Amino acid sequence: MGELEGDQYRYFRYESVEAALIDKTKVSDDGLEIDGKNMPWEGPVHFYHLAKRIVIYVGDEPKVIGAIEEIFGSEFAGNSVN
Repeated sequence: MGELEGDQYRYFRYESVEAALIDKTKVSDDGLEIDGKNMPWEGPVHFYHLAKRIVIYVGDEPKVIGAIEEIFGSEFAGNSVN
């Protein structure tokens, strides 16, 4: 777990880019399911990927989203993805 602007986020560091990409494919576009299992998020969810890392942020604080997107780019799954 990490923290930005007082909000927590989860990050996962993988052994390889390929391993991260495999897990990335398990996330539904809206982020509400991972590997076919419903996820009980406590708010809006956002998923980001860069190389060997995946970040999950549950929240809607623009400063946090902006800080994550500066490094990881746009989310690949979550509430903002159509």
